[in-house]
Amino acid sequence: MSLTKRCTRRCRRCTRRQGEFPAYVIWWVADGHIPDWHEAYERHEHHEHLHQHGATAFAFDFKHPFDAEGYPTQVDRPAAKAIAQSFTRESEPSQGEH
Repeated sequence: MSLTKRCTRRCRRCTRRQGEFPAYVIWWVADGHIPDWHEAYERHEHHEHLHQHGATAFAFDFKHPFDAEGYPTQVDRPAAKAIAQSFTRESEPSQGEH
């Protein structure tokens, strides 16, 4: 079975148990690194560990974040919101574009 198919099946199983598990898992990557399916699947497998044992530097969520060095941290919510809004503004067409 392909990795993509295994990920899809796994996601469907988690979606059915959506109330039990967080909707996502996040982690830090090195500058220039683009995670592949294998890495994403490995982190997703850790998703159950996240649910059962809490966040770690390997896999965490925004409620229990870790910094790039692996230490628990807090999200600067106003700064994160400003960054998200800047991406939204960049993706919106300017007045002359359609």
